[in-house]
Amino acid sequence: MPLKKLCLPHTYTSVYYCLPHQMKKSITKVTGGSFSQTLEQFENLNHIVIIEQQQQDLNNDTFNWKLPKIVTKITSFNYSAFGFIQNNKSIKKLKLLDRSMDDIRFLLFLKDLSSSPECTHVQTFIYGCSFNCHIPNDLYINLNYTIKYSRTSLDYNFTQYLKFTRN
Repeated sequence: MPLKKLCLPHTYTSVYYCLPHQMKKSITKVTGGSFSQTLEQFENLNHIVIIEQQQQDLNNDTFNWKLPKIVTKITSFNYSAFGFIQNNKSIKKLKLLDRSMDDIRFLLFLKDLSSSPECTHVQTFIYGCSFNCHIPNDLYINLNYTIKYSRTSLDYNFTQYLKFTRN
């Protein structure tokens, strides 16, 4: 059975260079960041988990980082990835996993994503948070996304997910 996902901490991504060619061909999801120069080696790569999670890890290289055109999905833990999204038109799906418990930042990010002409290529936005996120009614008026589903758990230890699709 071929390996499909290889998500490593950034200190171990140098392992990507050492992988056999057949394994690189089978992998569709990896962790990476602007420091990753190895992504072109993965012929079938379509999903990257951005691991520059801390603000100090984000810099101009992050925002100018160009992905291979076959990458269509991004998972991020940081709102600062917005500039990066604008520079990579192949991204169709964005998943933001928020640990900050700050729905104001989420609402501002969603408004920016929705209204920015440089982000119309993002067709699906999935937001995961560990708190009950409140979306005000007036947000729907100006939003270019529709909520497709919301999944919450009765147990407060699990993450809530909201899935938005572009109108």
